Amino acid sequence: MAQTQCSDPGTLIAGEDMRGSVAGTLLTINSSGQAVRTTTATDVVAAILRTDIPTAANGGKNPNGRAIPVWPINKAFQVPVLMSAAAAAGRLLVPTTTTGQAGSVANVAGLATNQVAFGVVLEAATAADEVITALAHVMSD
Repeated sequence: MAQTQCSDPGTLIAGEDMRGSVAGTLLTINSSGQAVRTTTATDVVAAILRTDIPTAANGGKNPNGRAIPVWPINKAFQVPVLMSAAAAAGRLLVPTTTTGQAGSVANVAGLATNQVAFGVVLEAATAADEVITALAHVMSD
């Protein structure tokens, strides 16, 4: 299982140049499993940028491909997930009728009635029964 993200749940790998972004910027996961700024109303927010990233004019370095500090949404952690089918990075994780395995949908519009997504695919699954890295929302006390 490849690990493209940092193991610290307070960081994600940036998937774009975010110079000039401010703390509080909403982030989603792209098809490469990296954090990017949200751009549409149907983007699923996976984390929120924790600090300002200076502009190039103010000495800011391009964070693309590097760890950025984030606040995960709803106690999100990077975890291994057993998939019931192939799935691209950036898709939402959902329960399936295959015992103990997760499926995926492209976005919120793809959710079935009363279905709840529990995370985001960070590392693509190429086939069923593959364990991938996901950003999952974990409930705790």
